[in-house]
Amino acid sequence: MELNHVLRGYVWLNEQGVDIVQDHTLAGAVMGNSLSACPVVVVNSLPFQPPAEAGAHTDVSAIYAEAAKRVPVIAISFDQASRSSVPVAAVLHHGTDFGSQYAVQGTSSQYVAVLGRMSPVKGIRQSIEAARDAGWPVRVAARMEEPDEYAYFRDVIEPMLERDADITYVGAVAAPERRALLKGAACLVNLLNWDEPFGLVMIESMAVGTPVVAARRGAALEVVDEGVTGRVVRSREQAARAIAAVTSELPRDRVWSHGVTRFGLDAYAERHLNFYRAVLKAG
Repeated sequence: MELNHVLRGYVWLNEQGVDIVQDHTLAGAVMGNSLSACPVVVVNSLPFQPPAEAGAHTDVSAIYAEAAKRVPVIAISFDQASRSSVPVAAVLHHGTDFGSQYAVQGTSSQYVAVLGRMSPVKGIRQSIEAARDAGWPVRVAARMEEPDEYAYFRDVIEPMLERDADITYVGAVAAPERRALLKGAACLVNLLNWDEPFGLVMIESMAVGTPVVAARRGAALEVVDEGVTGRVVRSREQAARAIAAVTSELPRDRVWSHGVTRFGLDAYAERHLNFYRAVLKAG
């Protein structure tokens, strides 16, 4: 399916006469340069090396090692790039639509949010426990697609729901519902159990003015500005204290205004345009 998509995509792009192609597919990473009439750059959103944690992501190391022989490879965080044996041409952080600052005003939060894939590597259990330690009700939104994700829900998360009425599972949520859930939350708790290359949900939280409490792993230190858009912690105990602190001390408008300067669409576009100009100039 992906090969067919890539082949048709490049036919269409060549017909449009575009200046440069940014390819996020695995097939395109290897073959896009031979199909394109213009320069191609590729983005790797996964770990460059095989993730040590079971259930994290597929090993794509050979794919990007081959791609780097042909095209510039973009990493999405410095932490991700630091773990790569593949030459990285640039580190370009993700961005998202922050909308209007006024949209973050007047929120009366009654819960904290936990979002992510229903997998042990996403730290759903640890995030729930820290939130309950801090005395907050929790709403969990997580998709389940793989057998191990259903098993994790059945064996670990569902018993927690049965024991504690202040933990609510709302299922998988689409973008509008995810935004509403984050906007209504006092904070997002994101205690990952693996070195995630970025963590888009954290900037989605900032985009509605909601501070973040994240595990000190992967790109969290690049995404969360300590004491401004949230806190980065090393333990469950630190997380519980951080939840209490961010929900009372971090103004939502400041979370939004700081986040938008780093991860808003204008900042995202400028980062990428500067890189594209350099690629085109180099020929």
